Amino acid sequence: MGLIGVEEGKIEERKLVGLLKNLGFKPGRQIRIKVKTSRGWIAFQVYEVTGFTEGVAAELAATTGCTALESGEHTILGEVSAKLWNEAFRIVFPDGKEELVVAIIHDGFLDAVMPTDSVEGLNGTVYIGGVTFKTPLSQKDLLLIATIGKAALDKLEKLVNAYGKNKVLSKEALEYIESLSKKEVKESVDYEAGFVIIIEGSKVKAIPLPEYVLSCLRKGRKEKAIELVRGAPDDQKKEILVFLEERAEIYKALGEKKEYDVVEDFLKEIREYAEENSKES
Repeated sequence: MGLIGVEEGKIEERKLVGLLKNLGFKPGRQIRIKVKTSRGWIAFQVYEVTGFTEGVAAELAATTGCTALESGEHTILGEVSAKLWNEAFRIVFPDGKEELVVAIIHDGFLDAVMPTDSVEGLNGTVYIGGVTFKTPLSQKDLLLIATIGKAALDKLEKLVNAYGKNKVLSKEALEYIESLSKKEVKESVDYEAGFVIIIEGSKVKAIPLPEYVLSCLRKGRKEKAIELVRGAPDDQKKEILVFLEERAEIYKALGEKKEYDVVEDFLKEIREYAEENSKES
């Protein structure tokens, strides 16, 4: 898919569409972007098109007297089969002078397609944990990535290091992280996914709910463990209790009496609470 367009505000949209059709193109999605050229930032009104676009920007610049833009296979820099290659925009000015501006980076090492600092208005994409996300990532995306696991979080960290936090994370996501970084630890329970998301400063990790309940018990946070179990839907509650019963058996077999007693006392309390509630209902 190529791009063709002219400097925004110079030609009526209807007229531009007509010009493109006369050149044999069927204009697709319209995009408004800004490109940093040797003559400063220029806003463009462009359309996605299929077909051979080489030379179209020069023709548009000559016939309209406007700065024009084109991209396509001829503006690919590097080998597509390689792990790292770029896409450029060809900018043609009304005086006939032209230049190539590197606009998009295709990063096969990090499974990312990212706009460069010379372009505004284009979204990138990143592939993390089997899911394709549009960048910059939203707060919801950030929390989903945290539930995927450590490898996904490590990849996100590499992306931020490579392309900068402002390009990878949305303002909403950055503000969310900043608000949490002012606190020592922030916990967010996702019962649907079965994880507890822990945000400590700018670090994010996801722990399976049953393991987190056990961790709370071992750290003496019994009330927190009770809160998590009572708040869980029935299927998650059953999964937690089965996990704790199995752990209790392991502790018993290993002769770890203290850990065994902690888990068994907790299970007893949960069962008694469940029985009382069933009698009341």
